[in-house]
Order: sequence, then C-alpha cells, then structure tokens
Amino acid sequence: MNELALCQSIVSLVKERSYSRIFHRVKRIKLELGEFADIDKLALQFCFEQVSPGTLVEGARLELIDIPGSAVCNTCQKIFLAREPQDDCFHCGMSDTRLLSGKELVIRELEVE
Repeated sequence: MNELALCQSIVSLVKERSYSRIFHRVKRIKLELGEFADIDKLALQFCFEQVSPGTLVEGARLELIDIPGSAVCNTCQKIFLAREPQDDCFHCGMSDTRLLSGKELVIRELEVE
C-alpha cells in the first residue's frame, strides 16, 4: 500500500469532517489496522508526520490499533483466528472459509478541540 497517499487521504477525511463537526485542531487520531491490510506502520507514522504540517492534524498523535485476522468456516460454522487471509479451518480442516476481520483500515476515533 502507498502509505503517503493513505496519510493524505486521512488528512482530507478529517478536514471534511471538520466542516460538519466544527473543530479547529485534532489532538489524536485512532486508526484501526487489520493485520492483513498490508500497511507498513513505521512508514505510515513517518508519512503522517510529513503531510500533517500546516493542516488541522499538525501535532496530532496517530494511534495505531492492531486488529487480528479472524475467519469463519462455511462448513462447520466455527470462528477462528486466521494466520493468513486464506487459512483452512482450524477445527475441521476445510478450506471453505471467509475472512471476518484483518483487512480493516478505519478511523475509529478523533480527539479534537
């Protein structure tokens, strides 16, 4: 994933939100990242620091929350923690599974002034 473009999008989304919620500065952004989202956290933090000067997120803390991968087996209907996006079911061994979480990229919370 392109972390720079992602940070630019985060700043844009926050700016759009500021129009309807009327805030002037963001102190903290809580971002949920699924373990399979293919995002380099260090690069994301670095890029955020590069795009934030001069914006309402300047000086804000980017808090990254890890979301583990989970899946459900379509055969036995059991939910399990996934090590890979296409893991076989840990309970019955079948490969007919569906990922429930692990690819998230969600702005969960903004702390604003």
